[in-house]
Amino acid sequence: MSSAIKPVVAVAGGTGQLGKHITAALLNSQFRPSFKEIRLLTSNTSSEAAQKFASQGAKTVGVNYSDEKSILSAIHGVDVLINSLGGSVKGFPAKNALMQAAVKDGGIKVYLPSEYGIGLYLRGKNVLM
Repeated sequence: MSSAIKPVVAVAGGTGQLGKHITAALLNSQFRPSFKEIRLLTSNTSSEAAQKFASQGAKTVGVNYSDEKSILSAIHGVDVLINSLGGSVKGFPAKNALMQAAVKDGGIKVYLPSEYGIGLYLRGKNVLM
């Protein structure tokens, strides 16, 4: 990035099935210099994955997705918010709460939702075959 202004990027669910790949890519030496800060939003900052990413330069921030103040605090100052939270029973309310907090915060310039595709497996079988 040639601009002196580098965005702060946050990855919600950055240690999950999809999020861990996004976080790893952002922390890659090819992309890391493009960001002022890479913030990993997680419900468990002491998890092995969170600690691994922290050692690679991510700022881990604990967040309780059922508490709006916790979410607003975690995303304050973020320019790009990547939502990689899963679609579980626990995940749907968290995704909605995160999106609503991003709107309320008003500082998020880019929001990437977690609906990157559909599940290809149903009861262990590939639905495309």
